[in-house]
Amino acid sequence: MADKLPFNGPVEFNSTVKCSGTNSKFNHIKDPVSAPAGTTTTLTTSQSGAAVLITPNAAVVVLPSASPAGQYFEFVMAGNGDSAECTVKTATSDNSEFFIGGFATGEGTSHEIKSDGNSNSEVNFHATHSKAGDRFSCISTGTLWAITSGYCPHASGMAFADQ
Repeated sequence: MADKLPFNGPVEFNSTVKCSGTNSKFNHIKDPVSAPAGTTTTLTTSQSGAAVLITPNAAVVVLPSASPAGQYFEFVMAGNGDSAECTVKTATSDNSEFFIGGFATGEGTSHEIKSDGNSNSEVNFHATHSKAGDRFSCISTGTLWAITSGYCPHASGMAFADQ
């Protein structure tokens, strides 16, 4: 170790760097997924871990099948709602895969946004009450999608529904 000196400061890489040894991993954040207005974006299991940036208005995002367990997504409104709601829905239209859980929200007073726990396979961002930064995240259990967190200051900004 006599030939190695400690280094402190910024580092810039202009080529491929190979790391080996027990501490060879870098933290990696998935590239975000864009869900443009007026389109349907179908997610894949390989995109698990990504933030999905939803552009108002009328964007639709379809989750992959809940199997395998452990898939994780965060859905974020990238702008204020204007004229049409945006929807995040499960891959099945028969409500056999659905959301469970919910979160508290609301301006001034607490309001709860929660799934019915047996068939709500859509989360809708309201056409005019949803705002940039409204969001929720979910993780698959292998058969269902569990809400892990959410933020929406307007009590009517998001709602669960059946497909």
